Amino acid sequence: MKIIMGLFVFLFALSAFAKLNLDTEKSQIYWKGTKLFNSDNHVGTVKVKKGFIDVEKDKIIGGEIVIDMASIETTDKMSDDMKKKLVGHLKDDDFFAVDKHPTATFKIINIETVAGKKTPNKYEFEGDLTIRGKTKPAKIVMDVTKKDGMWIATGTLTFDRSQFDVKYNSKTVFPNLVKTAKDKVIDDKIEIKMALAAPLSKKK
Repeated sequence: MKIIMGLFVFLFALSAFAKLNLDTEKSQIYWKGTKLFNSDNHVGTVKVKKGFIDVEKDKIIGGEIVIDMASIETTDKMSDDMKKKLVGHLKDDDFFAVDKHPTATFKIINIETVAGKKTPNKYEFEGDLTIRGKTKPAKIVMDVTKKDGMWIATGTLTFDRSQFDVKYNSKTVFPNLVKTAKDKVIDDKIEIKMALAAPLSKKK
């Protein structure tokens, strides 16, 4: 009898856990970079290559997002030639060195509920962010909801690019730029707005 009960508990635990692949078509990522001493900025998109969320007892408990850095684009209002030049620069060694590091990842290692009656669906995702082969801890507060048969998680992650060898016109890396070319200094902080989608259950 104990064996049967143990087997039942084990099977129930398995049924309560699911690894759900992200829907890469419905998942979206937007980025924003700004100049440090004026209002100039660049914005754009980058695609989710693949990823998953781990769900247990109807709660997200972990997961991983793999970002296709080769898909980076700008949505700035500028000529096609200027867009091509900007995107090419973002892909080269001054920024994300896409040829050497074609993907970036965020691996979720812990999730905590954000306290507050007005934020019942907010969770802090703690994890490891890897860019250009370097891994640093990162956090993102996300709104997690269910809609149209999907898990939907949205939030903004801000990271310090200088910690990932993204050095171009960085005040941290080149402090003298503030004196010699202040208008060219780019903020080390880059915003990544994520809207992730995954099915509520595995497709049969």
